[in-house]
Amino acid sequence: MNFNKERLSSNSLKGKSIFFLKQEMISKTLNLFQINNQTVLILDNKSSKIISSYLTMSEVLNLGIFSIDLIHKKRKPLKDVSSIYFISTSDVSINKLLEDFNEKNRIYNKCHVFFLWTYFRWKIR
Repeated sequence: MNFNKERLSSNSLKGKSIFFLKQEMISKTLNLFQINNQTVLILDNKSSKIISSYLTMSEVLNLGIFSIDLIHKKRKPLKDVSSIYFISTSDVSINKLLEDFNEKNRIYNKCHVFFLWTYFRWKIR
């Protein structure tokens, strides 16, 4: 997973303010839901691009996230670990989320789910 920090091309104060507002929202949300550095961040391809636009991988890990995984990749069960899902509302991502928590093959202890497209619209208003 390539986490490159991309800054806004706009030099306007409004553009920079929106960028830092979104960066702060992501950081605070991740920090709020991580538990004792035993939290995994799960992303899909779309949300990975969004997160990497605002935070570097080391910034995410410094928030107490111990692992960052892509939802479509095979992952080992970590039944004592909490998870934060930042995913798009695509059928593929939602179906993978449901697979992660089916009764027979539960991967994580518990989860917090954020659908990024809705998240940013709701938080900005």
